[in-house]
Amino acid sequence: MSYALANVSKLTIFILCVVVVLADSASAQAKGIGAAGNGITPAAMLERNLAATGGSEAFQRLQSMVVRGELGLSNPRSSASVNYFYEAPSSHVVQLRINRIGTLWAGGHEGKTISRSVPERLDLMRMDNTEMEPLNIWAILIDLNNLLKSQVSDKIKVELLGRTEVDGRCALGLRFTPPRGYRVMRFYDCETFLLVRMDWVERIRRFKDGPETEQVVRSYFTDYKESFGLKLPRVIRISRPQGESELKLSKIEANVKIDDSVFQ
Repeated sequence: MSYALANVSKLTIFILCVVVVLADSASAQAKGIGAAGNGITPAAMLERNLAATGGSEAFQRLQSMVVRGELGLSNPRSSASVNYFYEAPSSHVVQLRINRIGTLWAGGHEGKTISRSVPERLDLMRMDNTEMEPLNIWAILIDLNNLLKSQVSDKIKVELLGRTEVDGRCALGLRFTPPRGYRVMRFYDCETFLLVRMDWVERIRRFKDGPETEQVVRSYFTDYKESFGLKLPRVIRISRPQGESELKLSKIEANVKIDDSVFQ
């Protein structure tokens, strides 16, 4: 995104920029956070994020959750409904119903991967390829799973990245490096410590036996509201090189009975 300033004094522009930068820096430093994010540790950031989203007791009370929403693309004909099911400690699945196409499932249960569709082979060619690309069910699953993670494994290395801006607001970044797999970067608002952005790398293969490529997926989390003691976003914007999609969560239910067939 670019911002243009036209036909005003260069000196005035310079002064305004300095004032904005100093004000932003003062706001963060008032909280004990330096320009590079020094003054706060990764552990302290995670503790503040946990407190901001409801606290450890709220997460411990969460035994199951059902989330419903709509996934919209640039072409309204390509929209889809989303149902997310979670059952403690680690069962989760996303159901994606694509208009006029079919239904996809992705997730995990008792160490096994869930991946199926109805019909078995979806006629994805009926959708414009440029519209189908951003509709990635695994990206949705990863975003929703991360919102319910209240603890980080000791095996994951967590590093402070420093300060940046997300949607015009100060944010602090952390990099999570697991023993295996790809690193994930999460960015938290400097004031609220709510998660506002997450970057990760996905592997894609356009054809069954084709070459595997990597690309960055960037998700933005906004419109936080409290439900059942937890503060969760109601809008998730997923940005991939092929385009953007927006997931709007309309209904959240906690500690409800989930039929066992969901995780099969």
